[in-house]
Amino acid sequence: MSESVYALLLKQIGNEFGSQNLYLTCASIFRQHGLYNLAAFLIKRSEEERKHAMKVFEHLKEANYYIPIDSVPTFVTAGMDKSRLLDIARTVFEHEHDVSQRWLDIELASREEPYTNMFAQDFVDEQVEEEEWAYQLYRRIELAVDGPSLLTVDGQYKE
Repeated sequence: MSESVYALLLKQIGNEFGSQNLYLTCASIFRQHGLYNLAAFLIKRSEEERKHAMKVFEHLKEANYYIPIDSVPTFVTAGMDKSRLLDIARTVFEHEHDVSQRWLDIELASREEPYTNMFAQDFVDEQVEEEEWAYQLYRRIELAVDGPSLLTVDGQYKE
């Protein structure tokens, strides 16, 4: 594995853990506002992000690489009140879009490394679904601000 791909994958582990933290923080904010289904939905997404980080960790471990995890991004979400729930949903959508771009960068950088390239391509493919749910979340909350209540939106996420 090239040094540049190795560095991108190391950074991506931190990014995936950062996603986990973002979704847990957002879940906490939704829960504070009585949006329990949305909170549960985001908690499940956070668990997925941890699994993603561990998949990358395992990929590097199998190749016998040293795996320091020294940077996990943080996101400014503190103090977001109910009037800013749309900002939270926008942050989630924009974040998923950024994650898609990072996986595309890894996929492109690993074109000469078939095993890692296939690994990255699986994440690129999955990001289509990830961006879709994030967009739907944003769109539904955006519509609820001007139309149906947020509790109606919350009910759409009941499992």
